[in-house]
Amino acid sequence: MADCWSCGAERGVDFFCPTCGKIQAASPKTTLFEALGLPARMRLERGDVDKAFREASRNVHPDRFAQAAPMERKLALQLTELVNQAHQTLRDPRRRAEYLLKAEGVEVGHDQARTRDRAFLMEMLELQERVDETSEVAGLEQMLKDAKARTKHLLAGLEAYLDDGVGEQAVAARAVEELRYMERLAERIDAKLEEMY
Repeated sequence: MADCWSCGAERGVDFFCPTCGKIQAASPKTTLFEALGLPARMRLERGDVDKAFREASRNVHPDRFAQAAPMERKLALQLTELVNQAHQTLRDPRRRAEYLLKAEGVEVGHDQARTRDRAFLMEMLELQERVDETSEVAGLEQMLKDAKARTKHLLAGLEAYLDDGVGEQAVAARAVEELRYMERLAERIDAKLEEMY
């Protein structure tokens, strides 16, 4: 356990010393979930993540420490960066899944971890071509609906693996990569629909 830089009391992993109340440095082991005071799980509502972010951000915001000692101002800036990073990562289900898998030692989301499944890559190329070739709003809306349904299915599988221990790690890692492609496909469809309206 860490000791408070101000009074020397043992302060645990909290952002504030329970003895003197001074702001503290985050432990190197502080997770993004801990930074927002959230449980480390896949099933989190976006509203709950946003609410936890607002509360954590309010507590460590540098403006609260404008008149404080230089050490406290520095720590407030560091904690604000950590809280912002936590919010950006945990509010996005795919990024949250990547973070949870990384905690299990599985690297996803970088070039070396990208899928090598040729059948899947061909399917994605074909879907992208269909988007480019489709000129009817109804057809694009159906493709978007299908992409969202597939995304929902992938997220359900990730929740089952990461929260309930059901399934295999390799399948979960592949699901994260598929999510990345499905997000791009949905963005492409949305962009084309915007052009057509």
